[in-house]
Amino acid sequence: MSFSISAANSSVALSLLSGITGSSGSADLVSIANGLGGTGSTVDPVSAFNQAEATQTKAVALQAKQPTTKAEISKFLAVVAKAKTLQDVMKDPVARKVLLSANGLGSQVDYPALATKALLSKPTDKKSLAATLSNTAWHSMVTTFDFADKGLSVLKTPKVLASITSGYAQ
Repeated sequence: MSFSISAANSSVALSLLSGITGSSGSADLVSIANGLGGTGSTVDPVSAFNQAEATQTKAVALQAKQPTTKAEISKFLAVVAKAKTLQDVMKDPVARKVLLSANGLGSQVDYPALATKALLSKPTDKKSLAATLSNTAWHSMVTTFDFADKGLSVLKTPKVLASITSGYAQ
């Protein structure tokens, strides 16, 4: 069994541990190690955290090498290279899947019209679709990319493409 805890999820992990152990979140690491097949020796939490992050990095690299993931990323890059508008990207189901999944909206890939309209919202418009949707990931993505003002050019930079493909591989 393998597991990983990112820095962002450490507080969630502690709250989950409190539910399991019935404590305030300060679980006995030796007990946890024993439950995961450990030896019962004292576990240095910093070392355990660093090891978990290293394991997660390796898992992401392995996922990125999977044939399906590689093919989807290649398709996304090809669609973005040819696209003139955000609508062109959103029309392609694979490109839409990669873009939305990389930004925490993977559950929304089956709604291209909603996605397109939300992503073309102005980040400062408090009455825009992205601002009124309950899933705040829409507004975060609109703020990050600002397709309404910058168009597709923001998506075509190497740094942004690398960030999206890396996020998708996770």
